[in-house]
Amino acid sequence: MTSPAPSRPRLADLIRRHYAALTKSQRAIADHIVKDPKGAAFLSAKELARMIDVSDASVVRFARALGYDGYPDLVGDLKQEILVAAGWGGVADAAT
Repeated sequence: MTSPAPSRPRLADLIRRHYAALTKSQRAIADHIVKDPKGAAFLSAKELARMIDVSDASVVRFARALGYDGYPDLVGDLKQEILVAAGWGGVADAAT
C-alpha cells in the first residue's frame, strides 16, 4: 500500500512565508490573490497582470517564487483549495 502524496501548504501560507522576499510587483500579485482568491482563480496570467498593472512575466515569476513550475500550477492549487473549502473536495480529487 502506498502513502498518499504529501499535500502542499495552503497558498495563503506560501504567500505569507515568501512575502518578504517578493518584489514590489510580486507583492501586488500576492495581495490581490489573498484579497480575492475566488476571482483570481479564474484569471489567466495576462488578465491578472492587466488587472493589477504588472507584466505577464511578473505573474509567472511570482508563481515560481512560491515554488510552482508556473502560473497554471498555482491556479490549479488555488481552485482545488476553493473546491475543498466549498465541500467539493472529493469531486476535485476524482477528476485529477
